[in-house]
Amino acid sequence: MEQTARDPNVPRANTRIVRAAITVFSRQGYHGTTARDIARIAGVSEVTLYRYFTSKEEIFWAALNASLLNVQSRFETLGTRWTGRQLAVVLPEMMRALMDLVEFSPETMRLVAVALLEWGSRARDICTKQLKGLYVPVHRYLSSTLDLSQLSNIDPAVLTATIMVSIAIHSELAPLTDPSGSGAVSARGAAESYANFWLHVLGPVENAVHPSTNLN
Repeated sequence: MEQTARDPNVPRANTRIVRAAITVFSRQGYHGTTARDIARIAGVSEVTLYRYFTSKEEIFWAALNASLLNVQSRFETLGTRWTGRQLAVVLPEMMRALMDLVEFSPETMRLVAVALLEWGSRARDICTKQLKGLYVPVHRYLSSTLDLSQLSNIDPAVLTATIMVSIAIHSELAPLTDPSGSGAVSARGAAESYANFWLHVLGPVENAVHPSTNLN
């Protein structure tokens, strides 16, 4: 028997459907996923699923939007906290937040990839609009800080994109930087290394974060 939304401790059926869709689409892609797969993971019948959504396509876009909105909310909050703070303090926090996104919310990154690969130009506009929620807080902080630091020869837009892309593909490139394949460097350790690198590039070496620094 399906649980109903009347119980305040149980998420509404449509919320469960979206959560299930995020999981399944990110693993199996759009074309490799069926409505039955989503309904099974959500713990509802297909009849119930179609009471909330008219098609699998509608569920997909709802899943992508929900996943990205959660990330946007976090980065908007962080962006507010970064305002006026020193680069040496903010950059490590920024790198940890981006690395956490890749490490602990891989479904979001996979959904974006699925959308772009399987929906092409239609998905590009949607993903670009949604990903601005990540890009804007980082770009806004770097723009103001670089101006204050008189590093006007560095384009903040290019810098922002470079930082975000390097973190996004870190897991794929990690074997190149760790030939032993031991995986000894944690996500937090990698974030620290990226912060250290960019602080050397953008500011005085003495502001760099050292391994003994407490990043928690």
